[in-house]
Amino acid sequence: MSKSSLNLAITESAYHAVLNKIFSQSLTDPLPALNYNKQIKKYEVGAYDSTDVKKLKKEYAQKNQQLIYQVGRINICIENAHLIKQINGKTLDYISGEFLIN
Repeated sequence: MSKSSLNLAITESAYHAVLNKIFSQSLTDPLPALNYNKQIKKYEVGAYDSTDVKKLKKEYAQKNQQLIYQVGRINICIENAHLIKQINGKTLDYISGEFLIN
């Protein structure tokens, strides 16, 4: 799996929340995905099944865009290039049941 480092730190609480989120779903070899939901103005973590990741990787490779980033000890799918610019140099945290970028 190709991946690059993103300058995004991750707190221990966020790390465990991401793992709990992805392993609570019935997915084969899940890959977490970080998104920003504009409607509720919150960061969300979901997950993709390995089959979906393969399809997405092909699409992004054709556009010469990166899809998977290494954040601390985990790989995260980030589809939105604008989100990369917004979170670069910050920290992903998990406080009171919400993912936050500080």
